[in-house]
Amino acid sequence: MSFLGGCKLSCKDDDRCVVASASVSGGGEFSCLLSSKGPTETTVLSGYETYYFYWFDSLPATDFGVKEDGLLYLMGNINVNFTDARIWCSKIPGFRLAIFKRSIQFSMVVQIGKATGNARVSLIW
Repeated sequence: MSFLGGCKLSCKDDDRCVVASASVSGGGEFSCLLSSKGPTETTVLSGYETYYFYWFDSLPATDFGVKEDGLLYLMGNINVNFTDARIWCSKIPGFRLAIFKRSIQFSMVVQIGKATGNARVSLIW
C-alpha cells in the first residue's frame, strides 16, 4: 500500500503535523488526514481500514522503549488512578494499560522507575 508511505511523508514534511491517519473507505477511496494534536487529544474512528502514524514526540510520555519482553512500553506523564490510567492508555491506538504478571515484568517496572527517577513506579507493584 504505497498510499501509507505518501501519507506519512506528507506529515513529515509539515512541521505542525504530529499525527497522520491513512484510511481506505468501504468503496476503496483513500484519505489522508494530518493533525497537530497528539493521540490523547484526538478521536480514533473505527469501521474502516485505518492506519495511524504518531511521531514519538507527540506521545505524552516521560519514557518509552522496547523492553526485555519485546513489547513497547510508554510511561505516561500523568499521575491518575487505575481507571483513568486505563482510559488514557486506550486513547493511544495499539496501547493498553500494562498489567504485570511475571517476574520479568516486575523487573522492568523497577528499571523504568530507576531510569526515570520515579520511585513511585517501582512501588506500584
